Amino acid sequence: MFNIQIGTMIRTLAIACIGGTFAGAATFDFTSGTLTKVDSGITMTAAAFSLPATGIFETAQAAFFSGIGTGICNSAEGPSDCGFANHHIENSAPGGVDFFLLKFSTPVDPVSMVIQSWTGSDRDVTMWVGSVANPATFTLAGLTLATMPAGLTRIDSDTTNSNNPRTVSIGGSTSANILVFGARIGQTDDFFKLVSLSVNAPLNDTATPEPGTLALIGGALVAIGAYRRQSA
Repeated sequence: MFNIQIGTMIRTLAIACIGGTFAGAATFDFTSGTLTKVDSGITMTAAAFSLPATGIFETAQAAFFSGIGTGICNSAEGPSDCGFANHHIENSAPGGVDFFLLKFSTPVDPVSMVIQSWTGSDRDVTMWVGSVANPATFTLAGLTLATMPAGLTRIDSDTTNSNNPRTVSIGGSTSANILVFGARIGQTDDFFKLVSLSVNAPLNDTATPEPGTLALIGGALVAIGAYRRQSA
């Protein structure tokens, strides 16, 4: 019986040492008008940007269409027109190519993004996924394609024209705190809105153990030492 208890404590100790609480799968919905969303213990914050002809990213505004998704109104389209919800994430309008910068409160594995266009247009995308040192203060404003952080991997994903929603598979990192998602760079016929984003918490989550967990670890170590002395 004592051997069983020791075995249980050893397994508990191993789990506690390997790493923290896993949030599991999370889905963030972009059909409602907010840029901060929480699911499964993960907070996602979004900010709109555009890449104009100057080649330097600049800030833009989100444009919500309730029940449909979220687009972007860039500086060439606003500010007077940004109150309308018919703006897409696109690469043909004045103001350049539109992007959303998505930040996560804990490293995640971005799985897929659902996008939608009801104009029968193309829905090709360019995205970057990965990690930066200080995600809370990271911004695209002032960056160029050449100065994007080395920790972000660029992915271009093309498809055919359609009115149907498209699920875009995201790859390149299993521990990302940043996702940049927008219309395809180098093209001029892509229009869509963000509908939802699915992510998973990484299996290598190493959250700091809470005080109760530390006490459990200490107790397990004491019991293991006592058992070894009795067996000697």
